[in-house]
Amino acid sequence: MGLCQSLPTPNVASKGGGGKKRVVTSSTPPSAISTSRLHSRKPSSYSSNHLTSLNSMYTSTLLPSGLPQGVHGLPNLGNTCFFNTTLQLLLGIPALTDYFLAYDWKQELNPSNFQASKNNSLTKAYANLVKTVWSKSPSKSSINSACKSVHTALCSFNCTFKGYGQHDTSECLLCLLDGLHEDLNRVRTSKPYVEDVEIDSTIGSDKSQDVEMGLKAWEGYLLRNKSIIVDLFQGQLRSTLRCKTPGCDREVRRFETFMCLTLPLDKGGEMSLEGSFRLFEEPEVLEGENQWYCSKCKRHVDAEKCIEVWVLPPCLLLGLKRFTNGRRKINTLVSYPLSSFVPLNRPSPPHFYDLYSVSRHHGGTGAGGHYTALVRSRINDNWHSLNDSNACKEKGEVDRDGYVLAYCRMVGGGREHVRRQSVTMPHLWPAGHSKSKLFSPPPKKEGGEIT
Repeated sequence: MGLCQSLPTPNVASKGGGGKKRVVTSSTPPSAISTSRLHSRKPSSYSSNHLTSLNSMYTSTLLPSGLPQGVHGLPNLGNTCFFNTTLQLLLGIPALTDYFLAYDWKQELNPSNFQASKNNSLTKAYANLVKTVWSKSPSKSSINSACKSVHTALCSFNCTFKGYGQHDTSECLLCLLDGLHEDLNRVRTSKPYVEDVEIDSTIGSDKSQDVEMGLKAWEGYLLRNKSIIVDLFQGQLRSTLRCKTPGCDREVRRFETFMCLTLPLDKGGEMSLEGSFRLFEEPEVLEGENQWYCSKCKRHVDAEKCIEVWVLPPCLLLGLKRFTNGRRKINTLVSYPLSSFVPLNRPSPPHFYDLYSVSRHHGGTGAGGHYTALVRSRINDNWHSLNDSNACKEKGEVDRDGYVLAYCRMVGGGREHVRRQSVTMPHLWPAGHSKSKLFSPPPKKEGGEIT
């Protein structure tokens, strides 16, 4: 379904996995992307040209519950704390909420997409939930009804979640985002076949072409996937495979997209989120059943695999690998910043992210336990604990239960303006690609932004 299965570009990036997947090699660089595309005049962003006034939708006055607007508990439909936490995690992301409150999202529905939910019911139900939760005086019954509608639509979209049993909130999150993406995919024609972009070279060779190859891979991805979900949550990885056979110096680099990074944890007592990023990018050896096929050696060989975060998205979803394969919980205390988080030091200037919502898992195993959410209010900047139908003010403190983190990139003291990506406007692609010499943004029209 959609982002989960479209092309060999997984939406979950986690360490591990075999090296026997199909490899399409390419030793020649792609043709340059036409610079004439940089001067398109199509809609470029979810901007004031497309939004109604958001100010009139929000109020700083506390609700009768004593909580700010947008902070509400959700009903437990049986054993659905994982589902409630998933919804609260997304409801806490301002850019996605603004899209459904003020942008004409209905014009982007794609009922002809066979990978979408039936009649785009999932997106319609989620949009109604956003509208209900963010109304100035929602009733408990209206919130309960809206929540049940999303659950019904999600179960119809993916039968894995049918019934009211316990599931993993990270899996539910990816499924929900996948459904929203396919419902809102702006690719209306049949999705074209796009070949993998890879660089087949030698260890220690010049990597100057990687920026352009990364652009080529992103262009291919947008030929099949364009939506608010891509614009907000999709980033890019560069993976490198090196043959370890003595005398062979073959190295292959490829580019893949991700929607949520699954970060490994030390089994020790405490570590930083930055340390978890470093663990993610540490090389691993593929051996035994996971050996890689080297076309130069013409056999499966031991290889070194390294995954690097190449491009960061505006909204960064991070899943902490809290569970072993046997679903036993790893209780490492991960110190995650509430503001001004710099995931990587490579971009210049660096990207700063503020935390807006957290999924928490309480208990000792993945099969049981309980999920709750911690969400920052955009109204008064206070943190609130959301435990099914219960909601209360809480300090934003780090604990051993943090599981999925939702960060938003900040620019100039505010949240980054979200760009509406298009194949024909590469200057609007993720900020990390601005390293390319192709990026010279088109001149603005007099007195306004690009349209």
